[in-house]
Amino acid sequence: MCLRCGRELRADAFYLLPPGKPYGACRECLGFPNRRRPAGDQRALASARNRRYNRSHRSAISDKQRQRRRATPGLTVAECQRYRARKKRATGSISGAEVTALYAEYGHRCAYCGRQRSLTLDHVRPLSKGGEHTIRSAAPACVRCNSSKHDRDILQWLASGGFRAIA
Repeated sequence: MCLRCGRELRADAFYLLPPGKPYGACRECLGFPNRRRPAGDQRALASARNRRYNRSHRSAISDKQRQRRRATPGLTVAECQRYRARKKRATGSISGAEVTALYAEYGHRCAYCGRQRSLTLDHVRPLSKGGEHTIRSAAPACVRCNSSKHDRDILQWLASGGFRAIA
């Protein structure tokens, strides 16, 4: 029996859920809302629904995201770097676990100045110069060192006195 229209129907009139149980509503009832609206409107409706939900649950969503970032700092860094690498069409990938291991390997200190500050992931050979987005070509760097290095190769940065100016 369909829970929406209340009709007694054969089993083949229902979609099956993964364990093989029939869905509560028949195929006809489930298909009716889709026939009423063109497919393009579905996306717009879902977006509007998501915006309403996000507006009304803003603090809960923020709290959940904050907890996730605190629990997995390496993952957050990896996600940001993955996005930047994708924009620059760089090859390779770095996981959150690899970033966490790299930070631990350097004792949670900057690879260049040795200070224990808020770390960023530096590409020793910049992505803009054709560097790879892999853990082999990455080093933990404080914001100050990474910003002063900018898009220069490590040797260019050292030769320009960037490191001495910070130390």
